[in-house]
Amino acid sequence: MLSAYLTTPIRHVFADQGFAGRLVDWAAGTLRTTLEIVRKPADQRGFSVIARR
Repeated sequence: MLSAYLTTPIRHVFADQGFAGRLVDWAAGTLRTTLEIVRKPADQRGFSVIARR
């Protein structure tokens, strides 16, 4: 993520719930980038493509 920040003007990133936690705060504070966690629907079973992830 740091190399992408240094070479491009990325300011908003979508990620799945595996990246939730301290990474969201770190990206906001250190990189000044919004890390938005995209969660799967509660009734989902198995694999399904989710938009923006």
